[in-house]
Amino acid sequence: MKRRRGVAIVEFAAGAGLLLAIFSGTFDFGYTLIEYNRLETAVAQAARYASIVPYDSPTALPPRPSFRRCETWPSTPIRQADKPPWPAD
Repeated sequence: MKRRRGVAIVEFAAGAGLLLAIFSGTFDFGYTLIEYNRLETAVAQAARYASIVPYDSPTALPPRPSFRRCETWPSTPIRQADKPPWPAD
C-alpha cells in the first residue's frame, strides 16, 4: 500500500495539464473568432462611412466628367490654365 501513495497526485498533474491545455486552446480559438468578427464589422462600417460621407481634400482631384468633348467647349486650342487637372487618356 505504501508504493501507491503518490500515484493519485501524479495522475492528477498529468490530467490537469492536459485539460488546461485543451481549455486554453478552446478559449484562444473562440477569442480569435470574436476578434475576427469585430474587425470584419469595423471594416464594413468604415467602408460604408467612406462611401456615404464626402471627402474634401486639398490634394484630391475633382470628379472626372464622363465626356471628353462637347459643343460648349471652345474650338480654339485650350490654354494651359484651362486644361483639366486630370491626365489625358
